[in-house]
Amino acid sequence: MRATLLFLLACLSLPAPALAQTVAPDGRGLGTPVLTLYMKVIGGLEQQLARADAGGDAAVLDRLLSPFFELRRPHQETLAREAWMAASRARMPHPEPAMMSELSVYEVGAEAIAYFMLRDADGRTRSVVDVWVRAENDWQLRVRFEQSLTAP
Repeated sequence: MRATLLFLLACLSLPAPALAQTVAPDGRGLGTPVLTLYMKVIGGLEQQLARADAGGDAAVLDRLLSPFFELRRPHQETLAREAWMAASRARMPHPEPAMMSELSVYEVGAEAIAYFMLRDADGRTRSVVDVWVRAENDWQLRVRFEQSLTAP
């Protein structure tokens, strides 16, 4: 009885949107939490990647990028892993990491698909879809699809 009362008090102390997220659309039982484990893990990896890219941190990039990584942009533009790492190291002075927003992560078998927006310090905005694959116990970025949403 005491545990039930504590649970109800905890639910009542939640803001209305947070409480609504715990109820399934049909009103029966609990739904899937909005912040999933995949969002937490992949979101953290995306932030590490953004910091490493901005700072030219080759060790972190080497750990996070699959050996077969490639960046794909419109008009058949493809950048291989080594070229992306070299471009990251060559940027001087190192810019602030891009700000990530609107992250969504989907599990597809042994892969995780992340969709989000990146806004650079200069205001450029990009739409990004990343495909992360399991590499033993870690995740590595296999391919990034990137589309600029602002004029160059």
